[in-house]
Amino acid sequence: MTPEEREEWKREIREDIRIAVHENLGAYKIPKEQHYNDHEWIKGLRAWQDTTTSTLWKTVLAIVTGGIATLLVYGFILWGKKHIGN
Repeated sequence: MTPEEREEWKREIREDIRIAVHENLGAYKIPKEQHYNDHEWIKGLRAWQDTTTSTLWKTVLAIVTGGIATLLVYGFILWGKKHIGN
């Protein structure tokens, strides 16, 4: 096979693949603007998730810390009543 024949063969294969892809995937083509907007929406969703996750963990940490502090205060009160008296 000569180099010219090889190049012609490659061009034919590329064209056949282009046609096959267009016929099979053409129905699924999304307009560029809609595709861009979808990506922007997903980007916003990820940012919202990061914020929500961060807020959730901060809230959980605050509740746990507050609970421990409350238990310590009640413990000191009960210890004081028992050992110091009324």
